[in-house]
Amino acid sequence: MHKHNVKSDQNGLVSIIVTIIIMIVLSLIVLGFAKVSRREQRQSLDRQLTSQAYYAAETGINDAQKYIKDQLALPSPPPPSAYTFTQCQGPASFTNVSGISNVVNGTTSYSCVLVDPSPEQLIWQRINANNSLAFPFKPSGPITGMTFSWQDADTLAANYGGCPGALPALPFVPQTSWTCQAGALRVDVTPVSGAVDRAGLISNTKNFILYPLNGGPSTFAYGSVGKGDIIPVGCAAVAPTPATPRHCNLTLTGLPSGDYFVRIRPVYRAAVIEMAAVPTAGTVTLTDAQAVIDVTGKANDILKRTQARASISRIDSITDNTTLDYTIQSVDSLCKQYAIIPPSTVTPTNSTPDSSCTFP
Repeated sequence: MHKHNVKSDQNGLVSIIVTIIIMIVLSLIVLGFAKVSRREQRQSLDRQLTSQAYYAAETGINDAQKYIKDQLALPSPPPPSAYTFTQCQGPASFTNVSGISNVVNGTTSYSCVLVDPSPEQLIWQRINANNSLAFPFKPSGPITGMTFSWQDADTLAANYGGCPGALPALPFVPQTSWTCQAGALRVDVTPVSGAVDRAGLISNTKNFILYPLNGGPSTFAYGSVGKGDIIPVGCAAVAPTPATPRHCNLTLTGLPSGDYFVRIRPVYRAAVIEMAAVPTAGTVTLTDAQAVIDVTGKANDILKRTQARASISRIDSITDNTTLDYTIQSVDSLCKQYAIIPPSTVTPTNSTPDSSCTFP
């Protein structure tokens, strides 16, 4: 029997192993790039859908505001309770009531509309200097005071400061010399509960100026407010607690319970303004002034929720405040003389001035 010697030849084994390792590494790299590519693609799609959902929510806000304005323009507008949507009834009831479709484009829509016409606070994001804001409000229960909070609409909290340390001597500081990072507020408060006549309106209206001071008080007695008084208000250089969310805060104490009409006019600077009632007990909501509109937009599986406020006062919605800011203003008494202008075919005659008027 012959024996054959088999020679073991391992040439090329290392090459095979190296090749396998390289293939594994390349496969892992390709899988990693594919996963990153899919993630980037999904993030890009999510950003696009998020934008679509946001604009769908904005559309819902605009539709709700238009519906409220249309209702207020009616000869006999419905009460604020008619604007209430509390159970995410947007697509069904909101569409049925307003006649507006909630579908924006294909699968993009606003899926939920909530409207609350009785918020606890009234908030205005920006009222320009020397523009008036006027509104009625009705507390849902007894109140003991009213809180006014405001800050500059254009200044960050880190840059806040520069308010005077004492009330000014008349005349006021000119606009160009004002250094405080919050402007003043001119406020008119008129109780309108029960029977209202001219004499009552004149005697019960309080008009005053809230003047920001470093280290000023945070409360002031409503009964001590006279007509045209300048009331000092404490303004902090840092953001206050959530209970007093603006830099300048003042609570007027001792207000009688009832309905009110309020006019606010920022002076020197545009202002973000918040107003709330101080309840006798529990919480108090304010009706007839603002509605909080909360809308959820949907694009495929992406949801975006946004919130806005709309006026439900006919004065604020119909006139847009033009009758408040462009009437005649005078620090002295105003004498008015009325005359009937004859037709152009008749030669006008001079009228005798009123004897109560004094002319230079």
